[in-house]
Order: sequence, then C-alpha cells, then structure tokens
Amino acid sequence: MSNPKNPLVDACKSAILHEGLVFVETDDPALMVEIRMDARVSKCIEALLSPTVALVLPTNADAVVEALRKAGQTPKVNA
Repeated sequence: MSNPKNPLVDACKSAILHEGLVFVETDDPALMVEIRMDARVSKCIEALLSPTVALVLPTNADAVVEALRKAGQTPKVNA
C-alpha cells in the first residue's frame, strides 16, 4: 500500500541491508581519484558508490588498508 505522506516507507519495503561490507570514504573527491589510480588499491575496489565512497569486499579489507599505508595515507579503520 502506498503512503503519500512518506514515500520512504514504500522504498524501505524493498530495501536490502547488506552486512559485512567495507567502504573507503574520503572527504575530497580528488583524493578518491588518487586512491583509485593506485593499482594496489584499485584492484580491490568493487564499485564507486559516489565521488567520495568506494565499495570494497571484506576479503580485501586488510589489503586495502595496507596498500593505503604504503601509499602514504593514514587510514582510519572503524570496526
């Protein structure tokens, strides 16, 4: 049943929550471009979700953190 007062109610009925995903998030789109140009990191990125957010499979999380550190970045890991 449609809810004209809140269209998000209808949208949430078909939304899927994916647990266990890993994201790389930056404040600056230019930094994400730089990160994606690094072959060590780009091979682990599954999808670019926005100019500042990339999806990484959980199996690649450690490799991405290590590659970011080797590239001179200081990733903050939220568990």
